[in-house]
Amino acid sequence: MMILTSPNPQQRLWFRFSLLLMLAAFSYLLFGKPSYPQPIAHTDKLGHLFGFAALAMMLHLAFDWPRWQQLLVLAGYAGLVELVQSRLPYRQADPMDFLADMAGALMFHLFLMLVVRWQNR
Repeated sequence: MMILTSPNPQQRLWFRFSLLLMLAAFSYLLFGKPSYPQPIAHTDKLGHLFGFAALAMMLHLAFDWPRWQQLLVLAGYAGLVELVQSRLPYRQADPMDFLADMAGALMFHLFLMLVVRWQNR
């Protein structure tokens, strides 16, 4: 768990590269035309929740920024996603997606706070 709380500079470079790959994959999924059915209503919210938790983790590992800056960057990306989706004919913007995104980011940071507290006991 030490890498989660204090990656070294070389590890941060790898995490930056990984973050770029994740952003490319997420953008493809979020902006592309969906070609899959949604058998259970609102399951996409789980994708937003866990996807942004993963993005929050990767952003945390890639950069040594204060928590508020990380959350601000993720909120900006989540807002941009909804703005772009509102302009796509095969997508629709949903404020609940934004809330699920931010809940996922907050979920990671809560987990991180618990890990740090556990390490310092």
